[in-house]
Amino acid sequence: MHWCFPLVADCQRQGSPAGKPSAAVAEPATHRIIQLRDWHFVPKDVYAEVVGQEQVDRLHAELCLKVEAVQLEQIALLRCLVKHHGLRRVYCEGLTEQDMPRYKERIEDLRAKEREEVPRLRRQLAELRELKPSEKTAAVEKEIAALLEDHRQNLLGVGAPDRLLIAGEIEEVSPLDDTAPLGRARPLTRGGPCGSSKRARPRGRT
Repeated sequence: MHWCFPLVADCQRQGSPAGKPSAAVAEPATHRIIQLRDWHFVPKDVYAEVVGQEQVDRLHAELCLKVEAVQLEQIALLRCLVKHHGLRRVYCEGLTEQDMPRYKERIEDLRAKEREEVPRLRRQLAELRELKPSEKTAAVEKEIAALLEDHRQNLLGVGAPDRLLIAGEIEEVSPLDDTAPLGRARPLTRGGPCGSSKRARPRGRT
């Protein structure tokens, strides 16, 4: 997935080849385009189709760490752009106008959990760890840790700009793609074909 600033979306909607300004255009530049390459998060059940059930726990944990490391770098860069260059909106490749109602619901759900449920779970976990260890406290601790890990993976699944949107640090994440061309591109979706390749490389966000 790619993330980009408004000029890219404007160029695509004006019909320029490959989303680039025409060579004949000589007007002064009004925007700077920055592309951030991404390391994609893959849900554990989908990842198991690639690596197999025997290795999925270890390899998916490694994938999550890699995705998280990349997103932390992206968040730091985006915060710099927000602070020093007035970044307010990011365009998302793979997101269409038709996706927006469901996308907004997901963002609102994650925002509510970030504000209410996650702090409460963290307090409960801290209090629990101060108690005398027992089978009961261990079981409750495992349950709380699983809920926090599930939320962590949901955040990894939306990406760095979405996490800033959830936190209120940017104003908008907007769709960059149109439904028909995106459908013809046949991006990998749940239930679709899934495989591994030695040539596979990290994809990107802008």
